[in-house]
Amino acid sequence: MKTETEKQTAIAEFCGWTEIRYNPKTDVWYGKPPKDRTPQWDVVIPNYFDSLNAMGEAEVLLTKEQRHHYCKNLTKVCTGYALHEFLASAVFATAEQRAKALLLTIQL
Repeated sequence: MKTETEKQTAIAEFCGWTEIRYNPKTDVWYGKPPKDRTPQWDVVIPNYFDSLNAMGEAEVLLTKEQRHHYCKNLTKVCTGYALHEFLASAVFATAEQRAKALLLTIQL
């Protein structure tokens, strides 16, 4: 099993962060942000284990195939067992798809 430091670093690297380091005195991660972000100097890296927003940004970077596996793994982490594959599309539904589903639910 990887350490918490290795896990945090792996997610940050997946999201495009470079030169990642941890300051134990302040309990803060630093690094250079992905190239599509500014500024391009060292800034605080989100704590992916405490921030749903940061995880949302990470999820968007998944390929379609990775999303399929992610949904299975997320279900397994949350419930202890794998769920049906059709849930993968619902987890990553667009706002429009969610709105349509709500309208169907409230029968409009």
